[in-house]
Amino acid sequence: MSGSQLDDDGIPEAVDDAFLAKLEAVSNAEARVAELADELERVDTGLDEEDTRRLLWAHLTGWSLSDISEAFDAVEDLQQRDSRDLTVRLLAQLSDNTQEDVRDFLDECDRLERKYATEGR
Repeated sequence: MSGSQLDDDGIPEAVDDAFLAKLEAVSNAEARVAELADELERVDTGLDEEDTRRLLWAHLTGWSLSDISEAFDAVEDLQQRDSRDLTVRLLAQLSDNTQEDVRDFLDECDRLERKYATEGR
């Protein structure tokens, strides 16, 4: 990477910028999931699940019916079992990142948490 500016950590600034952009996308996805969960808790329409999906699709979001269905399915899966793969799938869908990118990001977060938790002792 000749010509790339290196930060103090020896990583090219372009790599840092790309990482920060993906971090921001995942953070935005997390916020969207939290907002959606809050909205779903407040909605008590007496409608069945399919009618609720259609209501959300038609009146509250710009999402397609398939996106709404996938989000409901992912949330239901997450409620039934705490699985990293399901979390990755949901974050990837909501952040417009690949599952591989989200998984790599979460792995890096875990690695940094282990590293700094150990150094802090």
